[in-house]
This record gives sequence, structure tokens and C-alpha cells, in this order.
Amino acid sequence: MNRLKNVSDMVFHCLTLYPDTRNSDRDLILRLYEDFYNIYEQPFYKVMCDSRLPSFESIRRTRQKIQEEYEELRAVKPVEDARIAKQEEYIAYANGE
Repeated sequence: MNRLKNVSDMVFHCLTLYPDTRNSDRDLILRLYEDFYNIYEQPFYKVMCDSRLPSFESIRRTRQKIQEEYEELRAVKPVEDARIAKQEEYIAYANGE
């Protein structure tokens, strides 16, 4: 649980200081890895094998939770709409529709 709190703090930091990270999980992950883990221009396989790093999915879920709670840290409207549409698509798929 402590690690999750740290991920939450890191994601909150990035969303607050770097507005572009609110609209793009890729930008958020990149910024978080750079700011907190000093990962710069590493080969992808090295990043994927680095057990120190929080997973992409943990970062994405944390971003989603923070943006639900803090409206001022949400993405721009078109990005929010696209995310909602994608989520509805996944729910329909999970329900066998």
C-alpha cells in the first residue's frame, strides 16, 4: 500500500506541474519516469524490466482516480470524452455485447 501512495504522490505532482500530462498517459509516464527515476532515453526493454518502476497500468489507474477527485487536473473536454467512450466500449465488451 505504501508504494501505491508514492505512485499517487508522483502522479499528482506531474498532473499539477505539467498540464500536458493530464491529456496523455504516455506523457505522464514519461515525465514520471524522468522526474522520479532519472530514466532518459533508455531502451524500451530495459524500462520494461526495471522492477523499481511503477507499471503503466498503476500510473494510468492512479491518474484516473486523481482526475475523478480533482476537476482542475482533468484532461481537456475532447480527451475526457474519448476516454469515456473507450471505457464504455470496454464495459460493453466485458458484458459480451
